[in-house]
Amino acid sequence: MFGDEPYPTGREAAEVPHPRQVLLLSTPTSTPFVGSAADAGTSAAATLDSRSSMGAGFMGHWVEVVTHDAHGNVRVLTERSGTRDDAVSALCDVVKDHLVGADILSRIGYPRAAALVRETLPTVIRTQSGDLGEIIATVYIEEYTEFGVPLKRLRHKDDRDMPMRGDDVIGLHRTNGKPVVLKAEVKSREALAAAVVGEACTSLDAHRGRPKPATLAFIATQLRRTSRDTEAERIEDLMTTRIGARDITHLVFTLSGNDPAPYLTAHAENRHWIADRRFVGLRVLDHQSFIRQIFNRLHEQTLENAPVA
Repeated sequence: MFGDEPYPTGREAAEVPHPRQVLLLSTPTSTPFVGSAADAGTSAAATLDSRSSMGAGFMGHWVEVVTHDAHGNVRVLTERSGTRDDAVSALCDVVKDHLVGADILSRIGYPRAAALVRETLPTVIRTQSGDLGEIIATVYIEEYTEFGVPLKRLRHKDDRDMPMRGDDVIGLHRTNGKPVVLKAEVKSREALAAAVVGEACTSLDAHRGRPKPATLAFIATQLRRTSRDTEAERIEDLMTTRIGARDITHLVFTLSGNDPAPYLTAHAENRHWIADRRFVGLRVLDHQSFIRQIFNRLHEQTLENAPVA
């Protein structure tokens, strides 16, 4: 629980979910980019400013945001004291939603849900690190920026211990009826270095800074398969019309144990044909332990009905 709510006792304690129910708790779906604040006439800048210091969900309670340049394009997020346990609980729900889907887990009951989550969780620390970084980046985008992320890509992995190909995260919003696209590259490292941020920038520059066509096609296809046709049309528009540099935003998002500010700032100062370039780093001092904490807890939630070897 975030905030100052006391832990329940007495009759309230009886209402605390049984451990098997924790696996089935629903989490919010992706923020749709159709009908966003930008569509309603709110400018992108105003929307961004309104979310710059506090996220709209659990992340705003978990982290503090410090801006490292005059334009607000370099931000470092650090954990607030005393929020780790609540953040891990929230992230466990978010990870399950990104890897499987809260709607699916809520329909099939605990034993099947436990098995499904257990066999979907990555087991290799490098993949756990990469997937968690991408998931947290998506949460950041939806809580702190004007963009919505139409598709949780990690649900579509065919091998839990292999990274997905294509752009890490694609977001979209509309300004004055025109689509504006976010292309994000995510890096998770215990010790971030300048070369890693450079790799992220190089990936963002591919395809003349625009989203990878195959990534857009993949997103549109998945949206069509779930009858989200209006959203799919917005993605297909990006595939069939020219996207100008003014309509593209780049985001480098990092998760690291060391201070990312020097490396992010150095690249943010470089001149670039994409004017809106954002660099965000989440610093978690015990980077590796933090990742293990989340995936160990997720694994523990699935063990009650696991078959005996």
